[in-house]
Amino acid sequence: MHIAIVIDSLRIGGAEILAIRLGKGFMASGHSVSIIALGGDGPLAALLNQAGISHLTLNFPTGVRFVAMWRLFMFLRTQHYDLIISNHFRQLVHTWMPATLVDIPHYHIEHDNNLYKTKKKYLLLLRIFLTRVIRLIVISPTLETWFRVQLPKQSELISLISNGIDIDVFSPSLERKRDFRKDNSLDKDCIIFATCARLEPIKNISLMLRIFHHHHTLNPNSRLLLLGDGSCREQLELEAQQLGITRYVFFEGLQPEVAPWLQAIDVYLVTSEDEGLPLSVLEAMACGVPVVVRSVGDLPRLINESLGRLVEGQDMKEWQKAIDQIAVTQEIYSALSYNARKLVADEYSLTNCVAQYLQLFQNTAK
Repeated sequence: MHIAIVIDSLRIGGAEILAIRLGKGFMASGHSVSIIALGGDGPLAALLNQAGISHLTLNFPTGVRFVAMWRLFMFLRTQHYDLIISNHFRQLVHTWMPATLVDIPHYHIEHDNNLYKTKKKYLLLLRIFLTRVIRLIVISPTLETWFRVQLPKQSELISLISNGIDIDVFSPSLERKRDFRKDNSLDKDCIIFATCARLEPIKNISLMLRIFHHHHTLNPNSRLLLLGDGSCREQLELEAQQLGITRYVFFEGLQPEVAPWLQAIDVYLVTSEDEGLPLSVLEAMACGVPVVVRSVGDLPRLINESLGRLVEGQDMKEWQKAIDQIAVTQEIYSALSYNARKLVADEYSLTNCVAQYLQLFQNTAK
């Protein structure tokens, strides 16, 4: 098969990373893949080049543009794709008409439902677009349930395929933990926390800073790494300064390769107001990192006390209690690490994910 995947841009994001991984997986199964970015260039271009995946950027970074649809149509009519996959609503809008005109089977992936919950008009538009979409693919059971309730007449179009992790790339590394501490002049007993997220309001990194500040007051030998960027960065840097933790919090920005960072840390944190099934949580777990996460979205389905800790709300004492329970002994920490890695390898591997997509394409072929 010749497969096209439409993403927002070549900047780093969960949907974009998934597209690259699916592309690599499809190619490993003998298919050809092209990535089409509505927006401009970015650091993912280098990863695509390394993987040998062809890519095109349309250079329309925001909004819905009819000229972008026209350019995509003109491109598709020369390529003879067997199917096309869009990610998120903007990509769906731009892909729908060109795919319809060229008569390419169109599959769409939704990674969250925030847009549809806050602006009902988009849900109405989604119903219209689904009249010519082969399948709406969702990445978590919570999303599957929500969309089935909201789209009862099109429920049969909804398929659940969870995100997949390359467990060979994302794997535990004691050597990486040692080297990171040595390279950054950190004590071997230093506890390193991290998150990989867009620095946007919904991720509530402000709460994470307060949690870390509370923990650091009790345990000065700790650090926090923030892997990501966004509109809240400047405000968050100011908050860190006001809390007096600037020396211990590191804003590392967007990272094309997050595996080496996750291999170096001890605890992964999520403080979001809402989530689906975060790719970064599965990546951390694949690296053997226990997680302490807020009880939102699909995280309560995923995390139990053999893997990490769930926390309700914003109470500092509850977060500290959860963190302390993970690090109470090396034996407990090692068991959590082993269980987290095993769960991802057994249930969320990229190999299984790619196989499910290919089976879906085969089952729904015209």
